[in-house]
Amino acid sequence: MPCTPVGLRNFRQGALVDNNSRAGRVAGDKESTDPDAEIKQFYVEGTPESASGGFLLVEVEQQDGIPTATFDFYDEHKKLLYKSIKKVE
Repeated sequence: MPCTPVGLRNFRQGALVDNNSRAGRVAGDKESTDPDAEIKQFYVEGTPESASGGFLLVEVEQQDGIPTATFDFYDEHKKLLYKSIKKVE
């Protein structure tokens, strides 16, 4: 999940299974679309060994009267890899 220099977040999911996955380029990699590392990547599978399939679960609900979105990133074995919770301010 990258975050741009102005604070915009991009939630996305790649391949569903390992056979269709590939390692991503990390910020600062001269071969990437962000060679100057301006985008902060909170979670990335940047090596061929770490690349795996998975899915993104998004839940939107009220927590103490505040609209809240929870983004859970799982691998194909349902192991939670990363979680982000966003509340309306």
